[in-house]
Amino acid sequence: MFLLCGLVVGLTEEEVEARITALHPADQALLIGGILSALALATVVFGHSGPGGIVAFWAAIAFVLR
Repeated sequence: MFLLCGLVVGLTEEEVEARITALHPADQALLIGGILSALALATVVFGHSGPGGIVAFWAAIAFVLR
């Protein structure tokens, strides 16, 4: 939930949660699946970029969560 709240600028956590829970369960599953797929892809990309890649990955996550 925190990752989505970090990506959606201008809405509170409660507003983001209300919008997600208002979606059809199949749409919720697609949204969560998309987020997990994006995280998996980011892990692979940053993991193959050398020793500093994992540091850059966690820095990007921290930036989104701010």
